[in-house]
Amino acid sequence: MRRSFALPQLAVGLAVIPYAVFLTAACGGSDVVDPSDASLPLDAAQDGTLPDGRVPDATTGDASDAAAPDAGLPDADAGMRDADAGLADADATVDAEAGLDAEAGLDAEAGLDAGGDADADAGDGGTLLGSTKNFAILAGSAITITATPGTTVVGDVGVSPGTSILTFPPGQPVGTVYAGGPVAGQAQSDLTTAYNTLAGRACGTTLSGDLGGRTLAPGVYCYPGTTAGLTGALVLDAQLNPNAVWVIQVGSSLTTATNSTVTVINGGSPCNVYWQVGASATLGTGTALVGNVVALTSISLVTGASITGGRALARNGAVTLDGNAITAAACQ
Repeated sequence: MRRSFALPQLAVGLAVIPYAVFLTAACGGSDVVDPSDASLPLDAAQDGTLPDGRVPDATTGDASDAAAPDAGLPDADAGMRDADAGLADADATVDAEAGLDAEAGLDAEAGLDAGGDADADAGDGGTLLGSTKNFAILAGSAITITATPGTTVVGDVGVSPGTSILTFPPGQPVGTVYAGGPVAGQAQSDLTTAYNTLAGRACGTTLSGDLGGRTLAPGVYCYPGTTAGLTGALVLDAQLNPNAVWVIQVGSSLTTATNSTVTVINGGSPCNVYWQVGASATLGTGTALVGNVVALTSISLVTGASITGGRALARNGAVTLDGNAITAAACQ
C-alpha cells in the first residue's frame, strides 16, 4: 500500500514543481501570488484563480491541484484565451467597421442635406425671409387701403421705418398690426437681407417679352435692367418636386394686365415663388398672382387683385390696397 500511495505523490510533486518555477520566473522571483496584483492575468486578478483554473495558496502561493483537474494543460487554457481574444478582436473590428459605416451614413445624409439645401433658404415657404415670413404686408413708408370694401389680409401687417397705416377698417387683417416699432423694424432688416439674396442669385434663363402664355420649370429667371409684363396666364410647373423654387428677377418694374393669372402645377407650392422687383410692382384689376412680391420701392394692388400663398413686401415705399385678398398663412 505504501508503494501504491507513494507513486501518485511523486507524480503530483513532479507536476507542481515546474509550474511553481514558472510562476516564480513570471512574477519576478517572488513565490507569493497577490490576487489583486494588476500585473497578473485577468482571471487571477479578478477572481483569485490562475489562468489554468488552479487556486493559489494564500500562505505560500503554491498552486493547489485539488481545484485544478486540468493543471497540467496550461497551454490548452492559454490557447482558449487566445482564441477568445481573437474573437473579441474580431468583434471589435466588426463594431469598429459598423461604427465607421454608421458615421459614414451620417456624413452621407449630411451631404445630401447640404446638397438639398442649395435652394432651401428660398424654398421652404419663407425661411429666407427671416422674421418677415410672419407678415402678409410689410411697407417702408405707409400702407394705404381705399374705401372699397372687401380687403382681406391673412398674416401680420407692418410699416417701418414709417408708421402710417390708412386704414383698417375697411379692411381687416387676421394678424397683428405693427405701425413702426422693433418688430416691424426687424422684419424690414430681414427683408433687406432677403432682397439682396434674391437679387444676387445667378440667372439661369434670361427672358424677354411678356410672361403670359409661358410654362416655366423651377429655376432662376431674369429680366435684367428691364420691365416685365404679364398678360394672360403664366404656369409654373413643379415637375412633381414639392420643393421646387422659382425666382423671377425683374430689373425695373413688374406690371400685370387685367385678369392675369399665375398658377403652380404638378405638386409645387406657391410659397416657393419669389418675384424680386428692382423698382415697383403693380398688379392689375382682377390679377390672381401667387408667391412673394419683394419690391425695392412700392407695391400697388388694383381693385380685385390678389396674392395667394405669398406676401406684398416693399422695402422703401408704400403698399396700396383696393378691395384685395392677400393670404400668407399657408407659408408660415
